[in-house]
Amino acid sequence: MIATEILKKEHQIILSKITGALERCESDTVIDVPFWEIYVEFLKNYADSYHHAKEEDIYFKWIIAHDPSMADGPIACMLQDHENTRGIVRTMKKMVSDSDLTIEDWDTLKGLVREYARILISHIGKEDNVLYQMAEGIDSRFGDGDQEMLPQFELVEEELKHIRAKYDPS
Repeated sequence: MIATEILKKEHQIILSKITGALERCESDTVIDVPFWEIYVEFLKNYADSYHHAKEEDIYFKWIIAHDPSMADGPIACMLQDHENTRGIVRTMKKMVSDSDLTIEDWDTLKGLVREYARILISHIGKEDNVLYQMAEGIDSRFGDGDQEMLPQFELVEEELKHIRAKYDPS
């Protein structure tokens, strides 16, 4: 399905940013607030608002409509990961918005960056290698995945084109 490939491509953009953030955690000795503000903005806007909108509101709902048993298993797991990472992003945003950051805050922020990365790298692996393969199997039975999802993806992309333009080089 083209829908699956679109989501996988977005995953690569997200993983690239996560890798860059992890490298900064290892190399920086003090907090570079502007860098982390931009990183948190990317996570909130691109990873969550743009990418997760397609997954949660379109892709996951299509899967559940064709196989309701997926709602309480794999989909519930993916949604829980999304919620967990949203909580981490909220905490990071609050931290980088604080003008009185300390060395201890920097250590805490690095821990949050690593935890977010741990969750999302595992999460993307589960989606790309398990859930999306299951969706492809559903599509092979019903054959309507792209027909149903792509027009909705286009609406998200049109509504959030400013986000895509900022973060997606293609």
